[in-house]
Amino acid sequence: MKKKQIPSTSIEAFKSLIPENIAEMYLRIMGALFVIQKGTFEDIAAHMKEDKSRVWKRLSEMERLELIWRPGSKKLLKSGRNGFEWALRSTYIPKTKAAEKALKGKAVVDFSRRLIPNKEEIKQLNLYE
Repeated sequence: MKKKQIPSTSIEAFKSLIPENIAEMYLRIMGALFVIQKGTFEDIAAHMKEDKSRVWKRLSEMERLELIWRPGSKKLLKSGRNGFEWALRSTYIPKTKAAEKALKGKAVVDFSRRLIPNKEEIKQLNLYE
C-alpha cells in the first residue's frame, strides 16, 4: 500500500507554527475547559472568543499529550451533527511560567561577592592632599 503524500503547503504550514503560540493556545483551551467543565470545540471557542478552526486543530494534539480527553458524551453542533465533548484530565491548570528554585549550596554570586570588598574595606587614596 502506498503512503499518503503530504502536500507541500501542509509542510510549510507546520514549519511556520511557533511553539510558544501553540503552548499559549493549549493554556487558553485548558482555562476554558476549567471554567465550562466539558464542551465541544464550538463551546470552547465561544468561551475563548476564538475562531473555531484554531481550537479544533489543537484538541487532538492536546489529547495525545494527555492534557484533555473525550469522556464519551456528544452534543449537537450548530451544523446539526453530533460532536464529541472534551474535558480536562484533571483540575490542575499549569502556571504560565514555572517558579524557579535555587539549588542548595553556594551560587556564583556568592563567590563573586567575596572577590569584591565591602565599601568599608575600601580605603581610597586622596590624590589632592
